[in-house]
Amino acid sequence: MFMLPRPGGGDTGQLLTSVVDAGKPRGASYVVVEDAASHGTQARAAGAEVVIAPRDSSHGARDYTCRDPRGKAARKG
Repeated sequence: MFMLPRPGGGDTGQLLTSVVDAGKPRGASYVVVEDAASHGTQARAAGAEVVIAPRDSSHGARDYTCRDPRGKAARKG
């Protein structure tokens, strides 16, 4: 599964910007992983910045949001 949030929409969307704005990345992704907490620990060890810690989402998944070393945001759960 691959989902793309829109700028300003939801938690991950707050990390994004529209084409008109500057200073934030313009895209993000949602990646399905087996274990969000474990994956978040591995991502942090690899240099990612976890900006929203693993938590239970409103749609029943456990996920977290991070930025890679280049600043790209991704929600994983």
